[in-house]
Amino acid sequence: ILPRMCLNRFYLAQGVKLYSHETWKLVFPEGGMEQVVRYLPAIVRYYVQMCDADNHVVREAACQATAELADRVGSDEEHRPVLQEHVHVLLQALLMCFHDESWPVRDEACLACGTLCRSFPEDCRPEFKTLWERWTEQLTDQIWSVRQDAAVALADALVAYGEEIWEPMKNDLIPKILPAARDQPAMTREEYKAHINSAEAHTNSQLYSCGSLAPKLKKKAGAGRIGCSNCGIDRPKAPWEATE
Repeated sequence: ILPRMCLNRFYLAQGVKLYSHETWKLVFPEGGMEQVVRYLPAIVRYYVQMCDADNHVVREAACQATAELADRVGSDEEHRPVLQEHVHVLLQALLMCFHDESWPVRDEACLACGTLCRSFPEDCRPEFKTLWERWTEQLTDQIWSVRQDAAVALADALVAYGEEIWEPMKNDLIPKILPAARDQPAMTREEYKAHINSAEAHTNSQLYSCGSLAPKLKKKAGAGRIGCSNCGIDRPKAPWEATE
């Protein structure tokens, strides 16, 4: 029961979230951390499993719960070694979520990876190249909060790795993406208003699920659901988004 109690505290539905927080306080008025550490292998297995759940809201919650483990247990000197042996499998689950069709899942996976690196820099180092690629990709994502949280994750990585990550940021990444808005095609205020008020531009378009670039009611199975390159739905990135 404990892994489900932990995860439900992050579920998107506010009623479920509040009920789960209250349940946790009633069951564990104190000593909750010790119980989490005691049953940590079961919690890790469940979190990894839920990172691949059919429901994108569950996957999002699993990423948030993983970040909590990295932050709370990872910062506790007494219990930190118990979580350390599970860092690799948790990181692999989060890397899978980086490719999710649902942008809130990608967003939370990005943040969780940053937190995991900050708490366990050496254990995450073998995947540093992949993480760098994912973080910098999301800096130019079409969703503003994904771009913002990619910057937060890079800041966590900067805390973890110092000059090792600051050098490529300063000498390559920032000079490349910061001026990108200069390549943005010009649009007058009148053209912008005409576009947003155009019935033709917004009629008979594809409907999308909330929080996802996947078409509404479209269901996929297995790895095809995870891979954003398989969904066939995207829009071009705008140069100004990279600068922002």
